Amino acid sequence: IRECIGCNMCVAAETAGCELRCTQNPTISEEWRRGWHPERVPAAPRAESTLIIGSGPAGLEAALTLARAGHEVTLAEARDDFGGRVLREARIRNLAAWGRVADYRLYQLRQMANVTLYAGSALDADAVAEFGADHVLLATGAQWRRDGGGRTRLTAIDGFDGSALTPDDILDGTPVDGPVVIYDDDHYYMANALAAQLAMQGHAVQIVTPLPTLGSWMAQTLEQPRMIAELHRLGVQMHPYTAATAWTGTGLAVQRADTGETLPEIAVRTLLSVTSRLPDMTLSEALSARGIAHRLIGDAEAPGTIQSSVYSGHRHAREILGQVPEDGLFQRERATLFL
Repeated sequence: IRECIGCNMCVAAETAGCELRCTQNPTISEEWRRGWHPERVPAAPRAESTLIIGSGPAGLEAALTLARAGHEVTLAEARDDFGGRVLREARIRNLAAWGRVADYRLYQLRQMANVTLYAGSALDADAVAEFGADHVLLATGAQWRRDGGGRTRLTAIDGFDGSALTPDDILDGTPVDGPVVIYDDDHYYMANALAAQLAMQGHAVQIVTPLPTLGSWMAQTLEQPRMIAELHRLGVQMHPYTAATAWTGTGLAVQRADTGETLPEIAVRTLLSVTSRLPDMTLSEALSARGIAHRLIGDAEAPGTIQSSVYSGHRHAREILGQVPEDGLFQRERATLFL
């Protein structure tokens, strides 16, 4: 049973007027146009070997789909535990249910004789070449930018790089010296979730965003009002419509995002930058230099939501299996005239 994780990506898809999407079930809305079934994967034409590097949501989903089709799957994870970003983000307050994305897939994989799982196994290009798999998938993920480049401002912000912490640091257990200012140019859950967690730990927290409201994309998932109310209860100071212009070393220099009017500097000890992520291309570039064919999947292909990573892993697995609609994705019933 794939337990719902409560992320409301289905609601967001409905709100946006696009195909229904589900983090736990990547086949939803693809039953007709792609012929995907949530539990049944047609057998591969022949048993092949696949090496998947990275055990986040994309890597786990690709491994499960290919294993169900009969591939010999080897999954290598550099860290000591499987799950990638799902495992790490599930440790954030109120996000424990997100761990179900990894739990379900790992439970299935560990029961399959054609799957081998290796934790604590960082592979380089030499190891991949020596392995000699028929297919190589890189689910190496993405890292949060440290220089302040985000959704509304693509370029670096003065003073950020080398001074700012990122969500990766917090999730790795880096100590935080409060008071803290969080600069949110990502506009989804991460900045707000970390603000609440740091406030619960006793830190004085302020959160700054250039958009009119905090966590604006959370309006799509219906979580925004409750999230803002929680931050109010925890005493988090919020600064909407406020753009960062520099980190001075003792505070965040800001201005109004609409008029450009300079605002008083926000004096704090620690800056946490939550802006955007960049894919980890290190291994991909090394493999390309050696002419080793591979696929990037999940956040390594395009940083996004957990749902998009699961979908990416499933889609690439189906493509490897040759399960691509011959007539494209716009299948439709054709009317026939009987005379």
